[in-house]
Amino acid sequence: MAIKVIPALDFIDRKIVRLSQGKFDQVQYFDQSIYDYLDLFKRLNASRVHIVNLLAAKGEPLDLNFLEELSRFKGPLIQYGGGLKDIEIINKISSLFNKLVIGSIFDKSYQDLELFLESINTKIVIAALDFKLDADQEPQFMTKGWTERSDHKFWDLLQFLFHQGINDFILTDISRDGMMMGPNFNFYEEIRQKFPDGIIYASGGVSNIHDIETLNSIGVDYVIVGKALLMDEINIKEIAPYLQEE
Repeated sequence: MAIKVIPALDFIDRKIVRLSQGKFDQVQYFDQSIYDYLDLFKRLNASRVHIVNLLAAKGEPLDLNFLEELSRFKGPLIQYGGGLKDIEIINKISSLFNKLVIGSIFDKSYQDLELFLESINTKIVIAALDFKLDADQEPQFMTKGWTERSDHKFWDLLQFLFHQGINDFILTDISRDGMMMGPNFNFYEEIRQKFPDGIIYASGGVSNIHDIETLNSIGVDYVIVGKALLMDEINIKEIAPYLQEE
């Protein structure tokens, strides 16, 4: 058993939500708080949790007080994403969380990106490259909360970041995200072949234990599961062994 499951919690105004295909007009709210879920994952000995501030991802200001509060939770390590576009902010909170998930900033020019990456600790960065497939089935990098398409060629950008010292990549097919229709297995097979040494996180569409087992057979390192867990489509006890790092 190689693959590990990382539960995902997205929030708006400190409330747990899930979107469908990244659409903010299709928001589903959940009654339980972030801490209710963190307590659950702690009881299951989960190693990590993926937490995203959706409004910050769209460009609204970060709630730094809340991030500091979250970082004090004694339980699974947190990889945090949303609104991480400023070097000063990134360096300020880099000590708060296990990993920082950064995405839209990678829409900058390659020259600007080199300067940016020289100014932060790339070892704690997970590059989040969210994509849509075009008519030719080529991935297109989407930014600003999945609302705009980048001019960067997807594969060129991934290669650039890898050579700049980033090893971890969350790759989300946003047409699958929140739809529980299964991941884009063909894409993950391709990415595994192109980047055999990269640490690959699959995200989007996972709906059952068989999806996780298939991703495992492909050689994916981690899978991020959100809506299927919150909606009890996946039995949390069934995936408990996948939640713990070896």
